[in-house]
Amino acid sequence: MAAEGKSPIVVGGGFIGSEFVAALNINKLNVTTIFPDTLVCDHVFPDYLGNSVQRRYLEMGVKGTGAGQTCFFQQERC
Repeated sequence: MAAEGKSPIVVGGGFIGSEFVAALNINKLNVTTIFPDTLVCDHVFPDYLGNSVQRRYLEMGVKGTGAGQTCFFQQERC
């Protein structure tokens, strides 16, 4: 269950994944998103809109990893 201050990871940057990211962020979770494309919603939005959405996510504190970037996970105790 999502609770304020938790840190979920959303895998996928398509339309549904980006909606999850927005909803979790609005509920004050520290969201990280991982997607294989250069921009969020790369297959749905034109570049200018994908750039705008991605920039807004960064302004809201969402961490993200797109194409060409590597990420590592470290397990935390619950």
